[in-house]
Amino acid sequence: MMCRPAFEYEDSKQELHQRVVDNMTVFLYVYSGLEALINDSNLKNCKKNRGKINAAKLHIKSNFSNGFLSIPMYRESLNLLFSFIDQRDSDYQNLKTTFTLDDCCDFNGIGLKVVYKIRNLLAHGSFSFPEPLGHSYMMPLQSEIIEVSTRIILLSAQMIMIGNCEQQFKKIDLYNSEVIERNDDVDEEWEVDELIFLRSFHIQKQLKDPNQLLFGFD
Repeated sequence: MMCRPAFEYEDSKQELHQRVVDNMTVFLYVYSGLEALINDSNLKNCKKNRGKINAAKLHIKSNFSNGFLSIPMYRESLNLLFSFIDQRDSDYQNLKTTFTLDDCCDFNGIGLKVVYKIRNLLAHGSFSFPEPLGHSYMMPLQSEIIEVSTRIILLSAQMIMIGNCEQQFKKIDLYNSEVIERNDDVDEEWEVDELIFLRSFHIQKQLKDPNQLLFGFD
C-alpha cells in the first residue's frame, strides 16, 4: 500500500514526465525538419567546423545577418533559454558555455549552436528527467527548456529561408493568411512581400502583445 503523499508524488511525477515527453517529441520532429531544410538548401560548409548545423550557422551569418533585421522574438527566446538553463546550473553547466560566438556563427546563430547540444543530450539519453516541484532543490524546467528550444529551431529555420532568397523576394497572396488581418470593406491588394511573411508568420495577431510567441502545441 502507498500512502497519500506517495500517490500525490507519483501523480505529479507522471504528469510532469508526460509533458517532457510530449515536448521532446515535438522538438525531435521539428529538428528533423530543420535538417531536411538544411539538406535541401545545399549550404556551404564552414571551413573551420564542418557539419550541417555549422553550415546553417554560417549561412545565417553570411546571408541573413548582413542584410536583414532580426526575427521578432529571437533575442527574447534565446535569453529565456539561457535563464532556464542557468537555473538548472548543475545539470547543464556545459550548455551555458555554448552561448558564445565562433568562426561559423554570429549572434543569430547561437540558438542553433545551443539546440544542437540539447538535441545530442536527448539523442544520447543524457537529458535528465525532472522531479516534481517540492521534491528537488532545483526547478523542474526541462520541459520549458525543450519547448523554448523548439521555438528557436523554428525561428532559425525562418532565418535560413530568408537567407536562401538572396534579396530576391516574391509576392505572396495573403487571402487565407492570418499574418495580416483582412478587411473586406477596404479595396486593396492582398499580396505581401515574401520577406514580411517569413519574418512574421510565427506571430499570433489576436494576442494583445503583437510580438508574443505562440506557446503550446495543442
